[in-house]
Amino acid sequence: MGSLKSYLFSDLRLKLASILIALVIWLAITSIGEDKENLYAPISPKGLKKDLVLLKIDPEGVFLTVRGAISELRTLKKRELKIDIYLSNFGEGEHVYHIEKKNLLLPKGIKIEEIHPDKVTVEVDRIIKKKLRVKLKLKEGIEEKYRVWDYQPKLVEVEGAKKTLESRTFIETVPPDKEIEGQKGEVTLKLNTEGMIVRNVLPPNVRVTLVKRR
Repeated sequence: MGSLKSYLFSDLRLKLASILIALVIWLAITSIGEDKENLYAPISPKGLKKDLVLLKIDPEGVFLTVRGAISELRTLKKRELKIDIYLSNFGEGEHVYHIEKKNLLLPKGIKIEEIHPDKVTVEVDRIIKKKLRVKLKLKEGIEEKYRVWDYQPKLVEVEGAKKTLESRTFIETVPPDKEIEGQKGEVTLKLNTEGMIVRNVLPPNVRVTLVKRR
């Protein structure tokens, strides 16, 4: 027991120095050495003309296999990566965009080994303006107690994707989320653009006057 104790504590400074040197060497190797990582990067569209609108990007992101110094890869994993694709030359219709390594700016020393998939499908549509008839949609039970006296406007101008608006003739209101009280009530309703690709609606609301049924 005594010999073991004397062995452990003899030349203690030398042993601690050896451990410290080994630790420094290990840290240096793990920082300087190279490795590779698989990372996900979402697609970020840029430069689309003002009279056009993006309908879809498929897929919405790609996987990257990158190689570089371990220390750089650690930093890279913490960054929010994105692939910039430039659509300034694209017109109405469906297009295939081939992703190149230059679409992603990486720190010096990091190399992209693989991009998967290396292309995305982009669908672009033209922006149009169209007047749509307002169709009232009231909360269940309201029409049993009240009748519609008036509502304004009867027509609204909607600006959005041609694919969304071309065959559409009306737009519904969103039912009111509160109860109506009294003999006469007024509610302001929003317009329901769910499922539509819309940039703007003018006016954005519809004012409805209701009168209690006798």
